[in-house]
Amino acid sequence: MTNGTRRCVLYARKSTDTEDKQILSIPAQLSALRDFAERGGLRIELELTEACSAREPGRPVFSKLLQDISAGRVERILCWKLDRLARNPVDGGSLIHLLGKGMLGEIVTPEGTYTGTGDSKFMLAVLFGAATKMTDDLSVSVKRGNREIHKSGRITGNPPLGYMKVRDRPGFRGAGKVVPDPDRFPLVRRIWRELLVGSTTVAEVWRKAASEWGLTTRPTRNRPSRPVSQSHIYQLLESRFYAGEIPRLGEVFPGEHEPMVTPEEFERVQRFIRHPNGPRPSEHKFVYRGLLHCGHCGGKVLTGERHTNRQGHVYVYYRCSRRRPGYPMCNAPAPSEEQVTSRILASLESIHLDERLHQWTLGAIDWWAEHEKQGIHAQVSALQRELAEVDSQLERADRMLVKGVLNEVSYAALRAEIVPRAEQLKAQLQDPVTGIEAWRSAIDEAVTFGAVAGSAFQGGSPEERRAILARLYENLVVTDRNVAPVLRFPYAVLDGD
Repeated sequence: MTNGTRRCVLYARKSTDTEDKQILSIPAQLSALRDFAERGGLRIELELTEACSAREPGRPVFSKLLQDISAGRVERILCWKLDRLARNPVDGGSLIHLLGKGMLGEIVTPEGTYTGTGDSKFMLAVLFGAATKMTDDLSVSVKRGNREIHKSGRITGNPPLGYMKVRDRPGFRGAGKVVPDPDRFPLVRRIWRELLVGSTTVAEVWRKAASEWGLTTRPTRNRPSRPVSQSHIYQLLESRFYAGEIPRLGEVFPGEHEPMVTPEEFERVQRFIRHPNGPRPSEHKFVYRGLLHCGHCGGKVLTGERHTNRQGHVYVYYRCSRRRPGYPMCNAPAPSEEQVTSRILASLESIHLDERLHQWTLGAIDWWAEHEKQGIHAQVSALQRELAEVDSQLERADRMLVKGVLNEVSYAALRAEIVPRAEQLKAQLQDPVTGIEAWRSAIDEAVTFGAVAGSAFQGGSPEERRAILARLYENLVVTDRNVAPVLRFPYAVLDGD
């Protein structure tokens, strides 16, 4: 973008995520938007396309677009739907901010035009929040399906070193059967056996495995096989998968794969490698430890430090974890606990919504539901077709069992793969039906909780404060001792800042 002119930019995005299965492809979006622009008298001077998920901030083409808007080189954006622009509160908030400051004139979609007026910005906050909520709901459905897979004794993703996956039922997608890797299973089991004898160390076993036994990682499409590292040895020794168990979010399921050690042998190895002098618990409860993120270097965690002056007064600071030895040094100044608390209290004061705006918000959700009706029907139809196919697979499996084509073991294994998918589809079918009422309930709950959140936070214990923060905030970013809270949906809609 040059010549200093203000332009109308067409933005089209398609993600490879399942969230976008019912969204038009990029060529289809471009064709539809060109026709719309011609009918509406819009002049498209630049077309931007991107194949990237919008669940998290950081899309390169979109980020460049925001920079051009801030520099005054873009006057309006044309897109197929608002969720093509943003599916997370950070990107959505950036667009609303640019509209409010007058740096962006308008966002144009076939469904409507949004400007920097108060009503438009509030409507955008609701619609961007709804897009984020739909993504979150899909994530819940996927996690529910993954739990069923783990419950059946299988895993999602790649298995640990020493195992491999095979597709034991051609034609069916999903979690394959985990079987021993013939090249690596004996070597990894030898590591466990050597440590169970107790006459060696982890470092010595690693040296033997890498240099003498020839143990290497399993090659992938993007990464060739390479000698196993010492840290990899420690990771596999801490995995209960080798004892025939599948841990998942605090639950442990029995796996159908062949274990290398018994649970008792696993615990023996843990006692062998565990350092005898573990860290002592801290006397001070750092309220914000693990909740803050560094805005300078992107460090995920800011650790708490406790200092006492000569008068006995205790000061607590939160420093970037990359100030520790062995990490790239980050020189970001450390905020005090008082500074963090003050900024959070100011944020909590901003999420109060009076009754008039409360009712207006519910009306906005209803308006959005009416415009999304066609897309929701298409999504339901696609899910119903897939569910019908899954049900047909179950019926065929039943007939094959009756005819003797399948034995009971094969039949049970087949159902273990098909049934979780059927349950997942049924759960997703319920989401479009109940989603609107769920959003209404979420808004009602947010208004009620937002009115008392400040006082509850001030008078709460450290554990209660952490629970409030986890409920309200997507992220807490610290830059130059200033905290920038990012509220979750639907609380972001209530933010009066």
